[in-house]
Amino acid sequence: MSKFKVSGGDLKGIFQKLDYLVDLGIRGSYLTPIFKATSNHKYDTIDYMENPHFGDKQTFKQLVHACHEKGIRVMLDAVF
Repeated sequence: MSKFKVSGGDLKGIFQKLDYLVDLGIRGSYLTPIFKATSNHKYDTIDYMENPHFGDKQTFKQLVHACHEKGIRVMLDAVF
């Protein structure tokens, strides 16, 4: 399914589990803040254009595209 190495807790990990999520009937994915921040909870975002702990922009684009192809909507949580 994917050219990515097996991972977990990041965007690649979600990508790798998309078929499983579809089998569960998942129709939406709600991601808590995934952007660069000084804390672990990421609600104190310092850069909304970067997410180095979870994956790069290209990985995020691929994930969203793959989710949409499978009928899964993606929602991002952010604090502005």
